Amino acid sequence: MKRLIFLRESKHNEVLERYNFLTSTCLGSYGSNLAAWKNLQEFEYSQVRKSVKNNNVAKEYLIELPNSWLDRKDLSALCNELVSRICPGLAVVSWFIRDAAVGETHNLHLVILFSLRSFASEYAKHTSNFYFDTAGRVSRVEKPGYTLRYAKGDYKVDADGKKIASASQFTAKDKSYDHPGRKYQVKALIKQFFEEQDMRDYSLRRQYHIKKIRYSGVVNKKMYYMIKDYAALVAEFYQVYLELVNYSKEIKKAARLILQQVYNKQQKAKLIKERIAAVRFGLNRLYNLI
Repeated sequence: MKRLIFLRESKHNEVLERYNFLTSTCLGSYGSNLAAWKNLQEFEYSQVRKSVKNNNVAKEYLIELPNSWLDRKDLSALCNELVSRICPGLAVVSWFIRDAAVGETHNLHLVILFSLRSFASEYAKHTSNFYFDTAGRVSRVEKPGYTLRYAKGDYKVDADGKKIASASQFTAKDKSYDHPGRKYQVKALIKQFFEEQDMRDYSLRRQYHIKKIRYSGVVNKKMYYMIKDYAALVAEFYQVYLELVNYSKEIKKAARLILQQVYNKQQKAKLIKERIAAVRFGLNRLYNLI
């Protein structure tokens, strides 16, 4: 049976806490160090002060690795190659090897913590094309009568023709990492990498099969069966509850019938008493007349 490519993504604002946690709980940490993340977080906080929008500092990928890789001496080199394919050219990238083992069952994962920014070049560049007409009017799109003066990606220059130094340490965030289709592209990269390592039994698409629980971890698998047993128990108790409800309805119906019969007998007895009293009253009047 083909196995799924497991990939989970998350975002972090307090990236230093996450970095320290991963460093202390994983088998090994590689890539950017804590100082690099502090520098990035300070930069992101400065951007938050300039904007009313919340600014995520980093994104995280959790990728399942074959448990057979746990004994490979080149495990860190394999992970380094995979990270370079998934996060090329980004400024701050750290990755960790994690074994979420339960008992003797291993659950090997690769955790990638990365920013969406790259390092800015030493000199500022134009972020779009600039077109000018003879009157000096400017446009960002090509129009009749306008000629291209500054192309996107060209260095900015001052009046003397010298390059202008970049004021920012990092570039703008790469929005492609937030695109819904990005996750599928990353899965395709992982699958291709696994195939290069002669591991061809992986599938990109999610299969609705009981085996998919394995990719959420051994603990979740145990929890699944506990919930399954609990659900079966709840269903059994619910059936008993329905039977008790039916019995209760029958008992209430029988009780109402008995109460009605008692009431009818009480009314009949009351009527008999009234008739006896009327007969006595009539006999007393006759006795007085005699």
